[in-house]
Amino acid sequence: MISCYIVPEIGSFRACQWLATGRRVQAAELTACGVLSATPAGAGASSSASVKQVESPADGAPQDAEALARLIGECAPGAVKETLDLIRHVEACGPGRLGDATNEAQRVFQASLAGSEAQYGIACFLKKEKPDWRRFSNRSNL
Repeated sequence: MISCYIVPEIGSFRACQWLATGRRVQAAELTACGVLSATPAGAGASSSASVKQVESPADGAPQDAEALARLIGECAPGAVKETLDLIRHVEACGPGRLGDATNEAQRVFQASLAGSEAQYGIACFLKKEKPDWRRFSNRSNL
């Protein structure tokens, strides 16, 4: 649902990087791109807007295409595809059709929760296990 609001704010390129990887977005990066106007005192580079732990440079941003691909590869492939499709849809709707974008985001979210990929991811989360998304990868669908 956040895609409806964040895509127009930060642009589709940055939204793809942030939303398709699930990486932590540091407060300094959010401030630099105008999402935050200021950070709280004492909120250094470790303050972030997400809860996913990833190994990356101090600022959290992938430094090259290979690092970005690795981060995307750690995510559920169907969810990544749906996220990228949704970002394109929100961008195509433009600011005047927020209701259409919101309806599509809601539809995609509800459908994804009912799928086996989401059920597997939730089960792994509850068991505190790292999911192996390879069984859901079908490169012809991506």
